[in-house]
Amino acid sequence: YVVMQTGENSMRKIAICDSSCEVVEAICRMLAAQYGKELQLATYSSGEELLRAWQKDERKKADIILMDVKAEGANGIIAAKQVREIFGDVKVIFSTGELECTEDIFEADPVYLLVKPVKPDRLFEAVDRAIGQIEEREAASVTLISKSFIARVRAEEIWYVESERRVLTVHTCEEDIR
Repeated sequence: YVVMQTGENSMRKIAICDSSCEVVEAICRMLAAQYGKELQLATYSSGEELLRAWQKDERKKADIILMDVKAEGANGIIAAKQVREIFGDVKVIFSTGELECTEDIFEADPVYLLVKPVKPDRLFEAVDRAIGQIEEREAASVTLISKSFIARVRAEEIWYVESERRVLTVHTCEEDIR
């Protein structure tokens, strides 16, 4: 059957990726104080660690990544681009203490850029903006549920739906989903 998404406020997952334990703890405290149980937080010390964890278990995938531009190991910008290539439309919020390193930041299509030390009002503005973009996307999507899978398809990608004896085939620009 098909479920239309209406942008209701469901729990969002945020991955915080920064090599500084102090920064991660401060951001976690701020988010917990502002959003409470509306957010599920996961922390990673590098983009490489995040990628490995998500590739091993895709259920760990988050809706939003708060990524240090200079994340330990791989460059944060490169890691964010890889995440988007592999896992699709994940919202990225970058943080940095060095503004001169932001030249290539827009290649990763971030939602926001936070300057360290991160101010609570800026953090909340960034997270609210990312959640708003996710809800807009979900409002314009269709969730397809069968016995063996669940798939979310953006409404604009659907060409037409075919029905044959209780079986729906959704034809999209990339694939046919039965």
